[in-house]
Amino acid sequence: MVEIRKASAEDAADVWRLICLLEDRTFDRAAFERIFRGQLASPAWCCLIALDETGAAVGMINIRIDEQLHHAARVAQILELVVDPGARSGGIGHELFQAGVSAARDAGCVQIELETSTWREGAHRFYEREGMVFDHRYYTMSLV
Repeated sequence: MVEIRKASAEDAADVWRLICLLEDRTFDRAAFERIFRGQLASPAWCCLIALDETGAAVGMINIRIDEQLHHAARVAQILELVVDPGARSGGIGHELFQAGVSAARDAGCVQIELETSTWREGAHRFYEREGMVFDHRYYTMSLV
């Protein structure tokens, strides 16, 4: 059983570690912490962290909530959802996802959405099991 709670500034090291696992790279810690603190201070962001029975951080979900013209309503977008590889397949991802859905509903959102890389086939299966539908195409262009 895990505890899911709102992340705080004290969770920065754990969230940084989980984000680095998600993206399989090491991010600049100072830049990460500056952005993380800004998000924690903003009502447009909701970061939840999952702790195992020992209190260790084993997962997190980060959601941006904003009003979108093409919905004429508030929409939640999952920007990051990650579970530590050693804690996967135990329902933590499901619990984080459902906690994110509840947070989005509580914020008055009419929809929750996300983008995921084409190569993350396991994530695609997970999100479809959670009831999400693949119905958009997403394009990117590097600016650096």
